[in-house]
Amino acid sequence: MSTVWSRSAIPVNAAIETNETREVANYPKWEGRILALFVLALSLFVGYQLVFHYHIVYGDAMSRALSGLYTVLRPGFHLAAVGFLWNPLPSLLSIPLALFRSLWPPLTEYGFAANIISSCFAAVGVYHLNRILWRFGLGRTARILWCLLYIANPMLLLYGGNGMTDGMMAAICVACADNVIGYLQTEELNRLIIAAVWLAAGFMVRYESVPIGAAMGVGLAFSVYRKNRNWRKAEAMLVAFWFPVVTAGITWILLNWMIMHNPLYFASSRYSNTVQLTSGLYNTPAVIAARHHLSVALAQVMHFSILFWPYIPAALAVLALQFRRKEHSVGLPILLGSLGAPLLQLIMLYSHRSADWTRFFIYYIPFGFMLCGYLISTFPLKWRQWSAVGACILLLSADVVTFSTLQNPVWGNGDNWVVNNVAHNIVIGNSTKQIGLGVWPTIMAGKEVANYIAAHPKMRVLISSFTSYAVIPLIHNPAQIVFTVDPNFKAVLENPRGRVGAILAPPVNNFTKASDAITGTYPSLWSGGVPWTKFIKQFPGGDRLYAVLPTAP
Repeated sequence: MSTVWSRSAIPVNAAIETNETREVANYPKWEGRILALFVLALSLFVGYQLVFHYHIVYGDAMSRALSGLYTVLRPGFHLAAVGFLWNPLPSLLSIPLALFRSLWPPLTEYGFAANIISSCFAAVGVYHLNRILWRFGLGRTARILWCLLYIANPMLLLYGGNGMTDGMMAAICVACADNVIGYLQTEELNRLIIAAVWLAAGFMVRYESVPIGAAMGVGLAFSVYRKNRNWRKAEAMLVAFWFPVVTAGITWILLNWMIMHNPLYFASSRYSNTVQLTSGLYNTPAVIAARHHLSVALAQVMHFSILFWPYIPAALAVLALQFRRKEHSVGLPILLGSLGAPLLQLIMLYSHRSADWTRFFIYYIPFGFMLCGYLISTFPLKWRQWSAVGACILLLSADVVTFSTLQNPVWGNGDNWVVNNVAHNIVIGNSTKQIGLGVWPTIMAGKEVANYIAAHPKMRVLISSFTSYAVIPLIHNPAQIVFTVDPNFKAVLENPRGRVGAILAPPVNNFTKASDAITGTYPSLWSGGVPWTKFIKQFPGGDRLYAVLPTAP
């Protein structure tokens, strides 16, 4: 039991002295690295099983991987081809992997590059969680058990391997918090700078980093003031923490302005979530009930904390500690940071600008673990060993509740079908009907389109990468297609004669009417209502290929 609580590890509430700063530098990195390598291998295994056994491919994850492919698909490097729909970091990270697609085509054909990237982030998250627990004074046995229970949480395990950015952002939150805590314990400015860089990286992954970083920054400023009674120093640390993420935001807006001629293109284009929500596709009863009903929206946001049920009692306990001595201020940035994403979802659900997907509330889990670790560090020393062990039972029960929640079709919205398929070993077939977020049938249908285009080497086809994205990585000769990220796409769309020989039209529905460029420009094309086109072929996924006649504009 002596290893459950390490007396040599730096206590959270210790005064800042030179010898304690030296102890922080002696963190056993090998321990964190071994855990990180284990989690990397585990997450890759999960991702591989999802894609190649269960045929579960997330459309959003694949789209981000393909955005990296688009930069190298044409002769010459076209970095702007990553687009301005998604936050760019995952797509940028997928570019090196896209270069190896000829050695292993599934990197792009199935978007497995995204699974690799999310697995790496999962490893980063566990590494920093282990160091946070070390900063909180937990011994090696407790740290390892907590980290294993952390990655064993069904939602973190799923999002560590499925290629989605929600798990990546959860890992970034842990890494950022680790360095904020390190700064408050040691006042080493390099820790604060590293935390700020992680926050900026978070903005390049998901926009939740803005409210999370804003709230964590406020907690940081108050913590610095409580320790030093110096508002100028608190203000300076806040500016240092926020500066990189503000710079990243301004740079992103300027790039949208310069390249897309709209500074808010990422938020207002036909491909944005705001426009997609107008299709009504995400109007579940819960979303409709929360619209302009603050109490309903608040109840839904709080209910999602069941993903990690100890979060609310831990948050309330840490809040109560803030009214005690100033040394408890270390927990304030974690507490306030944990409120950032739920507050954003409260506003978004109330204003009818979001969906009630479970993944938007994944942040309860990493922040909940950190709050629980902080609470144990505040216990009297004689209770800490048993508290660390007892907490493992609590964390295990939280993982079980998470698994049960994900199986619920309401509170597990967006993930329940995945969990149920895995739990019952159900493999998705090649049916043209999409299941949940899975796009395996779309990939299979895309192969039919790509093979047809390859069989007609003189044909050049206009394709929308928003709806027919699965076709593009399967094309044998990229010169045969013009697609959405090409600089001349809009010109070709409006005047196709002599530029392309055919147009691939997706099925018409509210979703494609709102977000697809081809359907938006020619709403009657799929039904044969455009007079200067001629029907060629319909494919299993519903796409129809139309020839462009000489009478076309």
